Amino acid sequence: MNPIPMKQSLPLILTLALILPSGLRAELVPLTDLEPVSAIDRGGKNPLEIKDGKKRKLFLDTAHPKGELAVGPRTFERGIYFSEMKQGIDYELNGNYSGFVAEVGVRRKGPASFDVLADGAFRFESGPIGDGEKRTVMLDVSDVNTLTLVVNRLDDLWTHVVIGDPYLIRKPR
Repeated sequence: MNPIPMKQSLPLILTLALILPSGLRAELVPLTDLEPVSAIDRGGKNPLEIKDGKKRKLFLDTAHPKGELAVGPRTFERGIYFSEMKQGIDYELNGNYSGFVAEVGVRRKGPASFDVLADGAFRFESGPIGDGEKRTVMLDVSDVNTLTLVVNRLDDLWTHVVIGDPYLIRKPR
């Protein structure tokens, strides 16, 4: 696993202060350090793969060739960059984590929405997000086996959505 950068975002630090009981120390795990168990786009294809000369449309810890891992003025060190009108990605948590935190925003071609599902049930729905706008996600995932992140374009065009600094909080051992 990659070490957590020393320069953390303020929302992440505040989130930890709110989630952790005093005296406990959290181990932060970048979500992108976990191997996704699946990813799917609107055509039923895996957007992490490059096949038949088609470009990849989902990027982990890197940006689309025509973009940055950023929303508005904020650039992220870690993240997931979606460049399709409907995409989803699944991670197996197997109940090993207590929290999930991230900032999600539309880089360009909004509006879009962002949903988080826990074992198939909705845990977070962003509502419409416009270009340059962000939402902070803070979720209890202590009972979650599979975490699913879904991006939906709210009209018929393409969109570019960034999930910035997505971290899991490992349960104390």
